[in-house]
Amino acid sequence: TTAKSGETTTTAEVAVDVGVNVKIVSSGMGDVLSDGQGHVFYIYTPDGTGAATCVDACAAAWPPVLTEGGVVADAAVSKLKLGSTGQGASEQLTIEGQPVYFFASDTEPGSASGQAAGGKWFVLNTDGVAVQS
Repeated sequence: TTAKSGETTTTAEVAVDVGVNVKIVSSGMGDVLSDGQGHVFYIYTPDGTGAATCVDACAAAWPPVLTEGGVVADAAVSKLKLGSTGQGASEQLTIEGQPVYFFASDTEPGSASGQAAGGKWFVLNTDGVAVQS
């Protein structure tokens, strides 16, 4: 609230924390997990269920799915164990304990062009399990 010449002006800034919405999208790999815009999620098998190991140059091609503002799950995926790893603004979404990433070259909703890249990157089916094909 700001006082000016006997007037009171109230300025409110509304911060909207959208976070990440976990939903199901159809892809060439069948129904897989994605964000609210249909960008497919991947796991990196060397991570296992621990901390993310794809950093620096790796993360430029495979950016982490950050949980800024929290995580919202569509009803169809609410049974999954959703969480995060890391701290603060760099908290990364985890599904069933596995850190989750996007593939920077996937530009269309449902695109899964990074599937099986290097034998280490896999999309997640609706049960949160890597699609190994």
